[in-house]
Amino acid sequence: MFHHRNKKKHIICEKADGDQDSHNNNNNNNNNNNWINYWLQRLYNVLKDIGFPTSGTTQTRYSSQEKKQQKKTRKKKNFWGLFDCFMGIIQVHPDTDNDSQDQKRSPLLKETKTQQYRSYREEDTSSKHNVPTKFTTIQVQSTCMEHQNATLLGFPNVNMICYMNASLQTLLTLKEFVEDIKSQEDVLALCPEAQLMRCFLDIVKCHGSPDSRLKLEVVIRFKKVLSFQAPEFGYEGMKDAHEFLTAVLDQMKNLLPPLTKTAATIGKRYRCPVQTHLEFKMRNTRMCKGCGVKSIREESFIMLSLDLIAGGSVQNMLNVHQKERQLEFKCECGGNTSVLQSRFLTLPKYLILQLKRFTFTENLVMVKLEDPIILCREMTVAGHQYSLVSVISHVGSSAKTGHYVSDGLHPEQSLEDGNDRWLHFNDIYVMETNGTVVSEMCTEESYILVYQRREWPSLL
Repeated sequence: MFHHRNKKKHIICEKADGDQDSHNNNNNNNNNNNWINYWLQRLYNVLKDIGFPTSGTTQTRYSSQEKKQQKKTRKKKNFWGLFDCFMGIIQVHPDTDNDSQDQKRSPLLKETKTQQYRSYREEDTSSKHNVPTKFTTIQVQSTCMEHQNATLLGFPNVNMICYMNASLQTLLTLKEFVEDIKSQEDVLALCPEAQLMRCFLDIVKCHGSPDSRLKLEVVIRFKKVLSFQAPEFGYEGMKDAHEFLTAVLDQMKNLLPPLTKTAATIGKRYRCPVQTHLEFKMRNTRMCKGCGVKSIREESFIMLSLDLIAGGSVQNMLNVHQKERQLEFKCECGGNTSVLQSRFLTLPKYLILQLKRFTFTENLVMVKLEDPIILCREMTVAGHQYSLVSVISHVGSSAKTGHYVSDGLHPEQSLEDGNDRWLHFNDIYVMETNGTVVSEMCTEESYILVYQRREWPSLL
């Protein structure tokens, strides 16, 4: 049997056990009984109209003309499929990782009109990753948005994979990075080790699909392949978006040797998209304050972590990172104090910055820093102009719980255009916004920032 409960002005249908307590509760709630009777009566009438047997013993004979009409009008072949169809019209399944965070989410979500209902069955899930193989999704599209196709760009959230959805949306915002992968699909298809890249291409291909079941299967497959080398992502539960994004890009970069060999066999040259568009080099100079001896080391990075400065701008945090800072280091001369200075040796096309919002207290308890910052839309890096194109935000006051959302430049928008069109991604929910709203709303929750360089010089 079914019982209903109100949650945030939506009606959620749950399948309950047929125990005596549930039976007594339903009897005590007349409103619930009215809802049950109302829907059962509607369902009975529809089943009767389409010729579906409404009794276990009575069978109805149909003429040939009635059978043809029955095939045209019947949308489902079984009782529960038709029941799902009707319940999906009014019901919402919240794709939240923590219901207590609903009130703290971005105000952009409150304007979203997209509704979703999902129906699962026990036999439709796998034992290891709980991947639904039969998945019914009914999505009611909003009519208040100017661009209807934007609502199809979301990803379903099952088993708290919002960190993954937000990270993937950010990667898909990087047009040249994605196009570089797509242009080498023939090489990726011939390399057995490049399964992760092929799974990412599948995500790119179904990004605008209305089939949420297909999207979920593709995303979970990508997660499974990633977990072969990063087993921490093979388990359910909340994970860190920065760690996930780092694992994805590192594994893509490590595919350079086998893909280079594969490309050579067909007379082509493989270009690593991570090295081409995301990787940069920094020169770290350490000098002992006692003897003045310098040690220079060059390091390659895919993203840069910045110390959070309360009330400061991202530009200020980056400048502080490049200034001299003291560190404890025992030199051969006996000195224990040195200074370290970092500077960019090369610049990437897309500069990924992580703000250190999570830190440990003296008792080794991880806490989140919710200090507001100034989210710069334009920034100068070593004399070159960068523009903000994507933001991953962590919504919630706790380091162990919360929810990840992403904001990115509209796929039809470029930095050269005068329009300021952005998209807000909250799992399956997508709505259009603008960069001004994003820079104002993400001051306390921004976690990962992506800036795109406007020109393309190589070395500094």
